[in-house]
Amino acid sequence: MSGAALPSGSPVGVVPFITAVTDYERKGVGVDMMLKTLLNISRLCMLYSTDPMDKKKYFKISDAIVECRMLCNFGRPAITFRKGMEVLKQQQYMQFWHWLFTCLSLFLRVPEQLSGDLNFLQKVVFRRWSREKLSFCYRFFKSWSLTCCLLVELTRRSALRKAVLKAASPEEKVHAKLEVKVSNALIVRTLCDMYVYFKWIPGYKPIKALEYSCGLTSGLIGVWLVWKDTRYVLPPLTNVVPACERCGGKHALQRAMCVLDYEGGGSEGGEGTEDG
Repeated sequence: MSGAALPSGSPVGVVPFITAVTDYERKGVGVDMMLKTLLNISRLCMLYSTDPMDKKKYFKISDAIVECRMLCNFGRPAITFRKGMEVLKQQQYMQFWHWLFTCLSLFLRVPEQLSGDLNFLQKVVFRRWSREKLSFCYRFFKSWSLTCCLLVELTRRSALRKAVLKAASPEEKVHAKLEVKVSNALIVRTLCDMYVYFKWIPGYKPIKALEYSCGLTSGLIGVWLVWKDTRYVLPPLTNVVPACERCGGKHALQRAMCVLDYEGGGSEGGEGTEDG
């Protein structure tokens, strides 16, 4: 958190670039989003390379990044389950559909993360385990978790539109407009990830170039959100903007960090280096 934001949202360059990069690197989710971006760049290079040796080189790079991301996201089911239980108890304070989809998105993440952890163990230790079954489970739960995440954002849209209309002071307008921008970014990112992870459906075979491009777009949006959170200082949060119960009373960019942390890229569940 190092720069500042005017009511218009334009950045103020009062902090050196190196300091901002250092702040970015301290955010684990930021590093994960950067790895996701590099992963899909490597995959696109592998896809379009005509030299077999180059293809092999890019495959090894992609595989190494996959293992790194799997290790970084290892052992998180208990944290996600505990957060899901916290949200489950807040039904009386939340609009029903928003509460339902938030709970589902978190509880579906638990078996998703478990299968992702098992995928990592299979990849590095227990090679006799069935990678196909683990990949199927990971993609199945990941795709439905993403669907619920999309519905969570959509159920907040009407409340966000009302917040923009109700905003009176410049500070309220900054928060309300930023919430809408962040929500739009998260929706696009979720749609990109959904294109990748519905491969468990028989007959669904996404176009490789589009699949990797979606993964790249998802990663870049994540990097952009983390960078914005690193570079901007916002005015105090107001009550005009509806709270996100999954992440507590945080402003839009902090909420985005929380959502990225819970939804994130997760452990890679694909065979080889397919998913991103």
